This record gives sequence, C-alpha cells and structure tokens, in this order.
Amino acid sequence: MYREADRFGDPAAIACSGVMALDPTVCEPTKNHAIGTVMKSLIERQVPTFFVEKRFLQAMLLTSPPVDVNWSEMHLPHESAIVCLPRGVLKHPKFGGIGTIAYGRFRYPASISLPGQSINLSSDSFSVVVPLAETDGMPSMTRWIDQKASPTIGNAIGRFDEGGEPDMIVELPDDISERFTDGDVDVMDAVMRVLFNVLLAMTARPSLEKRGVRGGRHKHSGLPIWTPNIIGRDYRYRSESSGESQGGSKRMHWRRGHFRSQAYGAGRGGHKIIWIEPMLVGEK
Repeated sequence: MYREADRFGDPAAIACSGVMALDPTVCEPTKNHAIGTVMKSLIERQVPTFFVEKRFLQAMLLTSPPVDVNWSEMHLPHESAIVCLPRGVLKHPKFGGIGTIAYGRFRYPASISLPGQSINLSSDSFSVVVPLAETDGMPSMTRWIDQKASPTIGNAIGRFDEGGEPDMIVELPDDISERFTDGDVDVMDAVMRVLFNVLLAMTARPSLEKRGVRGGRHKHSGLPIWTPNIIGRDYRYRSESSGESQGGSKRMHWRRGHFRSQAYGAGRGGHKIIWIEPMLVGEK
C-alpha cells in the first residue's frame, strides 16, 4: 500500500488491464482474485513501480527523443516496470486520463508464457500496455515492437508519423478488436515518446529516482505501507537567465530539450546519454 500516491494513476490498473486482455469475460467476484494473481506475479518478478512527478513529466513532453538510438542496445534503468503518471496530463480523446503505463523488454530467443499460450520471440521485442480508464471492463492499448521491423526509437515512433501500420491492439470491453482510430494512434505515439524520454532521462541522471521508504503497516489490512518511488521529485524548470524555476510570461517561450550521445573514457570509446533540458528563454 502506498502513502502520498493519490494524485497518480493506480498501479492496480495494469493488473486489471492484463486480466481483461487475457480473458475479457472475467467478471466479479473472480476478477478480484485474478487481479491479485497478476499483481503477485509482478511482485515475484520484481517489476518495480515508479511515479512520475508532474513538472518532470511536462519536461519530458517538451523533450525530443533521439530517433537514431537502438532501443535494443540502449541501457534501461529496469528491463520492465510500471510507470504511474500524474492524473490529467496525458488524455485519450474518448476514454479520458491515462494514469499508468507498463513496459517490458524481452530478449531473443526467450519464450514468454501466458495462460493458454506461449510466444516464441524471433528477435528482441519491446511491449507497452496502456489502460485507458480505471473502471470495470477497462479498455486498453497494447504496442508490441519487433527489433527487426523497428530497430530504433525513431522507427518505433515514426511508423505512426509516416502513415505506417502500427503494431498495436486496442482492446474494448467485451470486444477485442484490432481496429483503432487516429485518436488511438496519436495517444500511443505520445505515450511512446514520453516513455522512452523518461527511461533515457533516468539513465542519464540516476539521481532523478528517489526510492520509497517503508512506514509501518495498515491498521486494518496489515499490509506494509510505503511512500512511492518518485521520478523527478525535486525537478524544477530552468530559464536561460537564472537557471531557476520560472513562472509563465508573455515574453517567454520554451526551447525544446533533447538527448545526445557523449563520448568518454580511453580513446573516447565509451558513449553515454546526456539530457539537454527544455528551457524557458526570452524573446529576441
């Protein structure tokens, strides 16, 4: 159980989404048991949960991802995780706010076992699951990226921009469908950009990650209570003039952030990701 996490999406939404994806006919009271089983599996697999602060998420929306980076080779802070977003920042035009994202990178030749089926990978793969509403019969979107078809971040995101056919499934209550609208594609595009940016920023600046601490047990359930793992808790916007937090101004505008690779070490053979932050600058 989490303390101070009510302004974020509920991580249990990912478990509910997974249950509906595997068996959309599951209903109360069996659903609660099924969700508990999924959550137990995530805990056993040590899939961490992170909560992204609003100011930091907005900075990620103002940062351009590096299109030439190979996502299969890039360092990830975690191979899989649940990312909880502040409520009201990312929205679907029909279903409302997006509160949680789950991702996982899977290495070839691994086999992924699911109830009733097994997926044999033909190359490295990257999976993203996005619940679209924290309600019963939860609709969701799933994106599955194959390294052979989309080896770079630019390929993975740009297939939407270039009018290609995304490897995406939209799942609706009582109707699993591969049909999706332009609005679905736009939302998943924004999700992928934000997710890759958050992972790259965490890699470039490990200090952004503030681990939660245990603070006793709930008096009724007996479950341990934790403060959440926060990404960007102390993040502040920067300006060209002072480098400090700034308010809005008619004479100011945003300079977008970006990532770049910097050589280091003996013979400059090593490379690390550097985050150049978005910045408020004055008009000339």
